[in-house]
Amino acid sequence: MNYIILDLEWNQCPSGKKNENKDLKFEIIEIGAVKVDDNRQYVSEFHEFVSPTVYRALHKITKDMTKLTISELDKSDKFNEAATRFFDSVSYTHLTLPT
Repeated sequence: MNYIILDLEWNQCPSGKKNENKDLKFEIIEIGAVKVDDNRQYVSEFHEFVSPTVYRALHKITKDMTKLTISELDKSDKFNEAATRFFDSVSYTHLTLPT
């Protein structure tokens, strides 16, 4: 059996909670994952940036933490395309989420 260790980076409203989209407070801007086997040995990995559609500017904390820019993210696909490729790459595995 294989396991997936998933790491997501998120953006939020750059101008604070008063202006955030109430239906989408956070938006995924990066998907990273490592697949390991039963012995916790590396099998493969997945990494993609995601072009944001809701928050078109990065929150200061997101910028500081990731060192990404909107122009870099805009070269990437939208979430639906990136997520589809991610789920295609992890088929028939167990997804392990951090707590």
